Amino acid sequence: DVMSNTFLSHVRHELRTPLNAIIGYSEMLLEDTTEQCQDYFISDLKKIHASGEKLLMVINDFLVSPPDEVGESGPCPEILGRQVRHALRTPLNAIIGYSEMLLEEAEDLGQDSLIPDLRKIRNAGQCLLAFIDDMGRTPISRFLHVLSALAQLTHGSAALNHMAHFEVRQIIHNYTS
Repeated sequence: DVMSNTFLSHVRHELRTPLNAIIGYSEMLLEDTTEQCQDYFISDLKKIHASGEKLLMVINDFLVSPPDEVGESGPCPEILGRQVRHALRTPLNAIIGYSEMLLEEAEDLGQDSLIPDLRKIRNAGQCLLAFIDDMGRTPISRFLHVLSALAQLTHGSAALNHMAHFEVRQIIHNYTS
């Protein structure tokens, strides 16, 4: 179904963008701290990186290869949203928590070179958490309705009037901002 595929594509993009930052910056920091023999940071950075990899696995499990028990038509978006939010919380909380602890330690120890990348990891984790929280507050069925209206607009349907067009733009803006 086109709407479900569009929904999944949007969700994948919104989840993977901050996730790529988490994984990438944690890899760079691991390399830097290993080269500089800053052993104190390595253990927690490995935990952040492992949590990022866990998030990637969860996202791939739910959004690339949906569970078999949902049937041929794909998962119900509301159920999928709840499952994804639940599965992402633990690794996300670990990423945010460890990055905040490392930020404090870097500041206390004068390791200023680590601070910008640790902030990027923390901010990406918070961004990801905010997105999944927003998914919980935004009725997925409403989002799918908007996508359907948008599809009609892009196919030149005269059925939508000016007010419907404005509503579609406003809801998509609110959903994606």
